[in-house]
Amino acid sequence: GFADRAVVLAAWLQRPGHVAVLDVARHVTAVSLVVNDGASVALRRTVRLPGGESALHDAWLNLAAATLVQQTRFDPLHDQRYEAQLRQLLPGLAAAAQRSGQGSCTIDTGSAELSLTLARDQLADAASAWLAPLTAALQALSAATEDCALLVPESALDIPGLADVLVAARFSATLSFVDGAPANAASLLPAAAATTTAPVQSLTRVPLLPTHV
Repeated sequence: GFADRAVVLAAWLQRPGHVAVLDVARHVTAVSLVVNDGASVALRRTVRLPGGESALHDAWLNLAAATLVQQTRFDPLHDQRYEAQLRQLLPGLAAAAQRSGQGSCTIDTGSAELSLTLARDQLADAASAWLAPLTAALQALSAATEDCALLVPESALDIPGLADVLVAARFSATLSFVDGAPANAASLLPAAAATTTAPVQSLTRVPLLPTHV
């Protein structure tokens, strides 16, 4: 069967009370609200926003391509080889920009190597259409849920502009977790967690799991 990622993560971390969990998947971004009653963790609701990691990377790609055209007249989107190369480089560039203010990479065109540098603010502005619905969802959830903590994957903290979104959301606490934590937590589920006879089970309530190390 299947276990809800937010539920098993919260059951493993054992954060008391209400907890919101951010999940940035390939094609969807989700914010789930769960509650820990001291014995188990249950899912209350999930808000799914269209446009996950792929939409974010598309926004960065368009910015990078426009910058390269303006500075060098080279358009990487006219050749799939260069587009793929740039897509692979952009997450690292964005992470560097988030940490130090700007990030750089080098595009190998075969006949020349072109340098691309983007600032944190440029990347955040490019991602504004992706960040806006997430901002609205987090603020609404925080306002409607008293004393709620937010759990965020570490990789998401490398997204330029997200830090401002998290501050504006005003959760009681914002904590990060390593990206593999939900899978690690799910591996600890006891066999007894299966509670229905349906062919494929979907667990939205699980007992508290052994405390993480």
